[in-house]
Amino acid sequence: MTILAAMMGCAFLIVLASVGFGIQETVKGEILNQESITEISLWGEEPLTSEDEEFIQNIDHVNVVLNRQEISGSIRTTFEDREAESIGTIVNMEAQSKLPTNLIEGRLPENANEIVVGYHYAQKLLNESDKKIIEQKSKEATEEGS
Repeated sequence: MTILAAMMGCAFLIVLASVGFGIQETVKGEILNQESITEISLWGEEPLTSEDEEFIQNIDHVNVVLNRQEISGSIRTTFEDREAESIGTIVNMEAQSKLPTNLIEGRLPENANEIVVGYHYAQKLLNESDKKIIEQKSKEATEEGS
């Protein structure tokens, strides 16, 4: 009986160690593949010059220098009878294509006048009847106290 218990204990520890190492590798891979963990953001009043970008690109372990510029103010977009307000960011798509992407569907822009929009964009693209429904539901929720 003691030998059986010892064998079961050893088997349990082996399985536990295997599962633990497997989960550790999975979590480590997930964390290191997130853009925010491998990204260094530089903020300033002036955009980077080409000399600055070249200097940063030549630093060891720097794979891509991606220049992003936010568009100040909001952008009014329309599609058929729907409209939305959004913010925009200008991105160097050549550099962006060198980075791993987590697009769920579609592709990155390849030609002039193409854009990428997030899933939330469609949720904000409303027509007048959608706005009235949202306003009515909001009013009902306020009256109910939720």
